[in-house]
Parts: sequence; structure tokens; C-alpha cells
Amino acid sequence: MIRTRSVNTDIPGTSRGGANMLNPPPPPPAPTLTEAIAHQINASADNTRILQAMAQNMAPGPHGHRDPKGNNTYVDFLKTHSPIFTKAEEPLEVDDWIRTIEQKFGLICCSEIQNTLFAAQKVPLALGVSFLAAQPEGHQIPWANFCTAFQTHYILYGVREMKIE
Repeated sequence: MIRTRSVNTDIPGTSRGGANMLNPPPPPPAPTLTEAIAHQINASADNTRILQAMAQNMAPGPHGHRDPKGNNTYVDFLKTHSPIFTKAEEPLEVDDWIRTIEQKFGLICCSEIQNTLFAAQKVPLALGVSFLAAQPEGHQIPWANFCTAFQTHYILYGVREMKIE
């Protein structure tokens, strides 16, 4: 019977085993601007799907009907053909968009929290989804707070002061 001696191949510093720990692979390259934008678009689409699923899963009331004061779905909101906010050349365009969205909310009787969630899908990613994502987990933003943040983002401070006067 011939005996062979086994060789330990996991010795640090050898060609096997620990060598990879001394020289880890380089980190992946940073995403390109196109990849980052695509990621944001996908995140927005995911948020829209989540909102639709949440809105559709709302349970009917005790008599088999939805509560007209806040159990409408995102699909109901989409059916109002609410405008998408792209940009404002004039500060009054911001207020006009808010008033139009509020009129659409009046058609379907949304809750304050639904107003914010639904409207956030109709503004640029920089404000809508990012604003919601920046909130602490579980925090629900009332419509009035969203409007204030929206106006602050798009209307210069001096213009707001002149409007108040």
C-alpha cells in the first residue's frame, strides 16, 4: 500500500486559497447617467404598480360598498385624466396645477394621504418619488404638506413673499 501526503492548498499567500483575500477584485464601475435615469424610471414604475395594488386591495365597507370618503383607487384617479406637471415658466402655473389636481381629487373623494400618494406620481421624479422616499418609514404626508413642499421647490422665495403681500 502506497501512502501519499496531502498538500494543504488553503495556505495564505499560495496560489490557492488565501491569495484572493489579499487582492480582492476591484469594485464594479459607477453607473452611467443613462443607467441611473433608467433605474429612476423603473423605480417610478414600481411605485405606480405598488400604489395601484394598494388602492385595489382596499376592502369594501360593511355594506359591500367602498367608503366614498377615501377608499378610491389610483385607477380611479387615473380615470380623471389628471395632468402631469412637467415644469413651470410662471409661478402661477404651479398653483394652477395644484388647483386642477384638487378638482380631480374632488371627483373621486380621496383621503389626504391618498391625495399625496396619487399626486406624487404626476410630478417629476426629483420631487414626487424622492420627496416620499425621503420621509421616515411609515410616515404619511398630508396633502397640505406636499403642496407646501411642491410650491417651495418651484416658486422662488421672493415671488412667494410678493404673492403673500
